[in-house]
Amino acid sequence: MNIHVIFTGGTIGSFVGSNDYISTDKGSPYKLINLYKKSYANAATINFTTSNPYTLLSENLDGDHLSLLIKDVNEALSNKELDGIVVTHGTDTLQYSAAILAYVFNNAKIPIILVSSDFVLEDPRANGLINLHGAIDFIKRKAGTGVFVSYCNKGGLTTIHRGTRLEPPVTLSADVESVKKTSYANFTSGNLNFNPNYKVDPSNIESITELGINSADVVLTNTCTEVLRIRPYVGMTYPDLDDVLENIAQDNIIDEEEGKDVFNNSLEAILLESFHSGTIHVTKELEALAKRAAELNIPIYLIGLSNSEKAYETVEDYKKLGIIPLNESSYISQYCKLWLAASNGLNIREVMSKSIAQDWI
Repeated sequence: MNIHVIFTGGTIGSFVGSNDYISTDKGSPYKLINLYKKSYANAATINFTTSNPYTLLSENLDGDHLSLLIKDVNEALSNKELDGIVVTHGTDTLQYSAAILAYVFNNAKIPIILVSSDFVLEDPRANGLINLHGAIDFIKRKAGTGVFVSYCNKGGLTTIHRGTRLEPPVTLSADVESVKKTSYANFTSGNLNFNPNYKVDPSNIESITELGINSADVVLTNTCTEVLRIRPYVGMTYPDLDDVLENIAQDNIIDEEEGKDVFNNSLEAILLESFHSGTIHVTKELEALAKRAAELNIPIYLIGLSNSEKAYETVEDYKKLGIIPLNESSYISQYCKLWLAASNGLNIREVMSKSIAQDWI
C-alpha cells in the first residue's frame, strides 16, 4: 500500500520546548510515522512517501499557505500508484483546510484524509496516532474517495468526517464534530460503520473545478477581503458598507505601495452567521446594509437555517431584505466556498446555488 503524507505543522508536528511553549519543529512530523511503525504491525506493508510544503502552527494559516497546500496535493495526485494521501494539520484551522481541499479535490479517485492531534505526540493523552491509524485503515478498506478528516474525540470513537461538513471548533476543546452529527463513518471494535443519516443532495457536484477551473490553477487570495463575514451577538451593530469598501480600497493602496500583488481584492459577498435557530436581529442598520449591497449587486447570504425545523418569524424579515439563506450546511465550508469562488473569478451566485463536495446536509 502506497501512502503519501503531507506535513504542514500544527500540534501533531510540534514539541514542548524548554520555555514550556509548544513550537513547530521540522523533525517532529516524522516522529508520527516512526511511532506508527512501532505501534502497528501492518506498517511494514506500507510504503510512505512524504512532502512538507510549509511548517506552521495552524492559527497562522492564510491563503498563501492554502495555495501551497493545494499545489502539493496536486503534485502528490500525479503519482497514480498512490492508495491515499494523509495531510497532517493543526486543530485550530483544520476545518478550513478540510473544506478548501474538499471543494478542489473531492473528485479525486483516492481518499485524502486530514489528521490532527489534540496534544503533542509525546503526551500520553495525544490522539494523533489514533487519528492516523483511522485514516490508514480507511484508506486500506477503500471505503471512500474525496476529502475526509479522521479524528477521535476524548472518550469517543475514531470518526471519519466529510471535509465540507465540519462544525466550527468548540471553545476550550479540541473535539471535532460534523454539522447535525452527519459524520461519514466511525470505527467500533475494528469495524467500520457507515452513518445511516449521511445523505447527499441529488444535485451535488463533486468539485468546484467542475465549474470551469483546473485544480492546478486554483489559488486563494492571502486574506479574504472578498467576503465580509458577520457573526451575531447581543448588542451587535452592523457595519456601514461604504466604510467597509473604503477600508478595502485603502488596504489595496498600501499593498500596491509595498509591492504586494493585488487581485480580486474587492468585496464580492457578505456572509451572515445566525443564532442556532437560523435567526438574526433585523435592525435599521441591517436594512441599510442590505439596501446598499443590493445597489452594488453584492449578494448577502445567511447560514444556519434548518430545512427540517419550523422557522421563526424573523426569518421572513430578513428574506424581505433579499438575504439568501444557505440551509443545512457548515459556517466554515460556506465561507471557504465563497473565498474560492471570489479568488478564482467564478460566478458567486452560481457557485452558492449548488451543493458541491457534499456540503449540503
